Amino acid sequence: MTEGRRSWSIAAAVAAAITIPLASLTAASPATAAETGAEMSATSVADALSGAAASKVAVPTAAAATAEDAAVSSGSVTVSVPRNAVDGVDIGLNDTTISVQLPRAADAGGAVVLDTGAITYPSATSVANTVVPTDSGAQLLTTLSSTEAPTSYAYDIASTDGSTVAVADDGSALVIATSGEVLLRAEAPWAVDARGTAVPTHYELDGNKLVQVVDHTRGDYAYPIVADPRLDSGIGWKSILFNRHETETIASSGIVALGGATAACGVGGPVGVAACSIAAAAIGATAVYAKDNGPCVGLSFWGAPGTAVFGWNPFLHNGADCN
Repeated sequence: MTEGRRSWSIAAAVAAAITIPLASLTAASPATAAETGAEMSATSVADALSGAAASKVAVPTAAAATAEDAAVSSGSVTVSVPRNAVDGVDIGLNDTTISVQLPRAADAGGAVVLDTGAITYPSATSVANTVVPTDSGAQLLTTLSSTEAPTSYAYDIASTDGSTVAVADDGSALVIATSGEVLLRAEAPWAVDARGTAVPTHYELDGNKLVQVVDHTRGDYAYPIVADPRLDSGIGWKSILFNRHETETIASSGIVALGGATAACGVGGPVGVAACSIAAAAIGATAVYAKDNGPCVGLSFWGAPGTAVFGWNPFLHNGADCN
């Protein structure tokens, strides 16, 4: 079991530099797949993001173009958005850099900076990526233009310290350092069609890939559809990672079989002990699923017990600590 803590203060970003202006953007109207076609131009992506999905799209932080990247925001959290999508997005947190490979990037064209400051990659296919640098991380948007678009989108995540990816019980996702620090967190995902109708979506785990499943082919949806993960750094998050033996023990006999919350979760300090005690039933249920499906169980927690900011969430992980 491992545990850690990291906190960040987000510094002001540098002035924005828009390198490739677009014509004025108008809201998208609902359309069928035949009307939108498969190709995703920068203008069609901009229209989709300013349409029904507009309220869910983050406000970009100021960023500047460099010789290597289409946009770089600076501060305690530094987001580097490449000119070529296959190079991936880098999120720098103090002494750790987390690299995120965009899904289906091989089909993407060169980066285009939209009038809003978001960076999109036009595509000759039915899928386009857009990156929105934020003060605390990055929103990674996928725009689907037709029923030809796939239903799963894998974000391969790596870091300089060997971080692993986990999916929590509430549908959110975590990027966890080897020390147990929760470096980035993504809320449960969303997807919305051009009419504003929610499209069923969820995260799955494939090794260190965070996979967003967008189930758009089983309903009557209006294209384009926009979906996201938004990865944000946090303040005060910690985690406890149970190994495979501990996971199997919890699944069979509960956390008490490990000596109770004090023995099993003491590495998390008093807050970790309290979180394990309160969340014992949820940890046990997640451990049963983990035992039957391969990964291990973990617990993220934050705040102070007895206060409004205290919270906890069991999750699945299958990194080096799951052995």
